[in-house]
Amino acid sequence: MEKLQNNQQQALSDDYEFAVHLILDEQMSYENARLNLVACGMDEERAAEIISEICESINRISAEYEKEEEGSHIIAGFLWLIGGIVASAISSKLVFVGAIVYGIIKIFIGLSKKTR
Repeated sequence: MEKLQNNQQQALSDDYEFAVHLILDEQMSYENARLNLVACGMDEERAAEIISEICESINRISAEYEKEEEGSHIIAGFLWLIGGIVASAISSKLVFVGAIVYGIIKIFIGLSKKTR
């Protein structure tokens, strides 16, 4: 009985792995990957379920990545801004406008991504 469950789990894992391969490595659309799974002998309902779960996982990971990315833009922007101000204050003749402007732009990029 336990061996049957292990075989079923392995088959399920292989199905997901193959579907992820089609979508990410072969760069197939979700629909083409589903059709490919069906052509390989999987029933329509199971293929649609697997593709749907993979799609949800990819969207969730993408959203998490974008959230991390927006924070890094804001932090980098503040570092550039502060660095430009400090360097300008230390230097009696030079103003580091490029660093200050770049910092402000990075902050706005991070904030604009945050409001989407």
